[in-house]
Amino acid sequence: DIFETARPDAGGDSMPVRELVDRAADRIDEDFSTHPSVLAELSLTVGSLYASLGERENARDHLERSVQLLDLEEPGPTRDIRLAMALRRLSSVVRGLDADSAAVLSSRAFALAAAVAPKTPEAAMVILEAANSALEGRKDSARAARLSAVRTLRTFPDQRALLATALQNVAHDGGDSALKFQEEALDIRRKLYGEWHTAVAASLNDVAMLYHERERGSGDSLMLRAIEIDRDLLGPTHHTTLSLLNNFAWMKVEQGRHRDAIPLFRQVLSARERQYPNEQWPLAYPLHGLGTTLMEAGELEEAEQILRRTVEVLTEDRASTEAMAYLTGIARVSLSKCLLKRGKLDESERQAWLAIDAVSGRPDLANNLKLAQKQLEAIAVARSEASVR
Repeated sequence: DIFETARPDAGGDSMPVRELVDRAADRIDEDFSTHPSVLAELSLTVGSLYASLGERENARDHLERSVQLLDLEEPGPTRDIRLAMALRRLSSVVRGLDADSAAVLSSRAFALAAAVAPKTPEAAMVILEAANSALEGRKDSARAARLSAVRTLRTFPDQRALLATALQNVAHDGGDSALKFQEEALDIRRKLYGEWHTAVAASLNDVAMLYHERERGSGDSLMLRAIEIDRDLLGPTHHTTLSLLNNFAWMKVEQGRHRDAIPLFRQVLSARERQYPNEQWPLAYPLHGLGTTLMEAGELEEAEQILRRTVEVLTEDRASTEAMAYLTGIARVSLSKCLLKRGKLDESERQAWLAIDAVSGRPDLANNLKLAQKQLEAIAVARSEASVR
């Protein structure tokens, strides 16, 4: 009962959910310590719930225990799939903290799932989720493995929900088929759940974003529908509702409608501060959006203040800095740009170098590194022009 109640998408505030997961964690230690196989399964469930709540350390502890217990069991298809699932979940939790360890875990999960015959839906999902990391540097092979997993899921008529998730996942690779996959996922979810469901809202978000990429403004109505569904089912201040609203604000930015985007970012920021006062790093998303949008709108003084706060939130402790390296690097580049616009060249350069430090040694963040290097070039040009004057 605790596990069912503690589903993070069940609505309400995150604190009660966190308390329920904590209770579940205490219960399984008390009730199943002498049943290692059951404890392994429940540890996987609790670890996954903690991960969905952003509780990385608790998630890691429970998922590592699940892996350790499953490693002690006799190898076989059932054990191998359970172990692959635990390894994959653990990999996703540690990725931001230790990229090398995450890659090793994903590779092991992928190998276990790929060896299972005949293929099961669970094996297909592990292959789908682990392929990009396990086959890093072999993009075509990873893509082929992921598409093969989708084909496997199509052979299980009773696994339409998993198929929709798989299609949504593969669509994130991009390419000409992305929109087709997302629209199919949306159609499946509508048939499974009806129009008014959080999974339908998630698909509406993804389709809206792809429409927006093809033609600015064309995804607005779908995104507003997604927000309406989650606002009704989850509440106006639920994390998921606020994430969709943040996405909609960025759509306005990319349409050049900065004055429309600014109040949306402020709304998300205010709601997060009010509803989740103990959760700091999620503030970085609306803060960064607001800061960069204010900068583009010419409101440089407030933009600088907001972007400084963004960086502070992201660097308040080592764990959040490493876990959010992508956004930390981007935020420092944005702050550097704002400082450059304000003529603060020395501090602008310092922020650009700190952005490089944030993403160094992360091949997956190579584009962020290029942005920071490009910013250093812009600063050098500004210095040269200033010396001429």
